[in-house]
Amino acid sequence: MISHQTMVSLRWLPPTERGRKTPPSGPRYSATIRMDSRPFADEEWSVILDEMAGSEAAMSFVSEEAPFQSLRKGDRFQLFEGRWPVAEGQIL
Repeated sequence: MISHQTMVSLRWLPPTERGRKTPPSGPRYSATIRMDSRPFADEEWSVILDEMAGSEAAMSFVSEEAPFQSLRKGDRFQLFEGRWPVAEGQIL
């Protein structure tokens, strides 16, 4: 179940930083997120990105137990594919 959408800005990392060769092309993309801020900086959560337009997207957590209520404007995060980050982002 997808819960609580919030807008985010993204910077896709280039291949020289072990990022993607190109940003995802589809209207929907899933990844693992790690937030940089407390209280959940050491946790990983599955997210879905929708309505990707340039460097912005609508992000939703997959789990209802995710800390969506703790998100604050300006919070920073990284998106991961496997063990490598592929994008950096910020809550809008």
